[in-house]
Amino acid sequence: MSLSAFFAVVVVCLLLLAGLVIDGGAKVSADRRAEAVAAHAARAGADAAVGHRLVGNDPSSAAHRAALAVLDDAGVAGQVTVTGERVSVTTTITVETTFLSLIGTDTLTGHGRASATSVEG
Repeated sequence: MSLSAFFAVVVVCLLLLAGLVIDGGAKVSADRRAEAVAAHAARAGADAAVGHRLVGNDPSSAAHRAALAVLDDAGVAGQVTVTGERVSVTTTITVETTFLSLIGTDTLTGHGRASATSVEG
């Protein structure tokens, strides 16, 4: 094997390794942000439910609206489910890759999930 062919193989391997490190770090960051936003939205929904329950209004719609408002403010896609006093939120964040796009992986997706329960008192 000639030196130039060996060098070409090493460069490709280094680019893939850089892709795993840099783009993998972006994926981990997206996961952490998705988890944080989901937790914040679930807490906001649970807090809104308590306030509306105390004044005799429907707590589930208020919880749903409050959680969706947090997702909207953060610019994060997600789904909110209100079951009784429990507010559950799932989020999805998509990030573009830097190096892994060289092998056809253009985006990576981070996921988050959190729930909160409204408690009076």
